[in-house]
Amino acid sequence: MAITTINNRSVNRSDTASSGQLWTATSAVASDFQAAAAGGKVLQVVANTKTDTATTTSTTWADLSFSQAITPTTTGSKILVLFNISWGNSAGAGFIKIQRDIASGGYADIAVGDAHGDRNRAAFGVNRNDWFESSLSNLDSPSYSSGNAITYKIQWRSESGNTIHLNQRWTATDNASHSTNYTGLTLIEIGS
Repeated sequence: MAITTINNRSVNRSDTASSGQLWTATSAVASDFQAAAAGGKVLQVVANTKTDTATTTSTTWADLSFSQAITPTTTGSKILVLFNISWGNSAGAGFIKIQRDIASGGYADIAVGDAHGDRNRAAFGVNRNDWFESSLSNLDSPSYSSGNAITYKIQWRSESGNTIHLNQRWTATDNASHSTNYTGLTLIEIGS
């Protein structure tokens, strides 16, 4: 492995860096303090998990009683939404979606498919008896003011009154061959 020698002869003892600057090579024989690269910085991470079980037979969108809020530290940040859910469906179809609220202004859908005929606009949809592990990552670009809290919540619904199960198999049998899983929601503020 080659050893690289840094030539620092052109940096005077009186040179000082401003906040956010790094000592950077400006040519093969010179260096100076330069502004650090901007954008793409992780500014904060918040997370929530739901480890209990729940069911719904609601044929309209209903809150899953699972949410997470984040207050961005700077304006213009994006929010990376990471979501995973364990769910089972007894019969028919079931659907899950994520909604976002900014400063109590009302919830709106994010990361859902386009409208198409009678189809449900959702992040996830299933149409059979089974057990599912679903995950989503979405880089959200909300429009907000400094100090605004942004809350993300999960909603779910059944197509025809069939039972949708959270964190357990659709059979919900209590035996050693089945498990109780968890659902997680992580929000990562990405600085611009």
